Amino acid sequence: MGGVVGLRVHNVVLSFTGGRTLVVGPKTPRDSLLRRFVWLHGLRYFLCFFPAGEHVETAKLLDAKGKIISTVHNQEGEFVGFMGA
Repeated sequence: MGGVVGLRVHNVVLSFTGGRTLVVGPKTPRDSLLRRFVWLHGLRYFLCFFPAGEHVETAKLLDAKGKIISTVHNQEGEFVGFMGA
């Protein structure tokens, strides 16, 4: 699973159908990419892998203090909601 979030998001907490959670820390693109693609400024990305058969139900976006910025829900394979500008 992968995604793009705003700079305020420091952790993404993924909740799976079985009750398991996984915390993912978004990364800022490399400097060379930021120089080449100006539109990447202000964005962070994440990518994680999990076992086949598991499904992510929700993704909570947390700021640096651990406060929830937003919770987005899985709707037919995509996450709909505010992705933390």
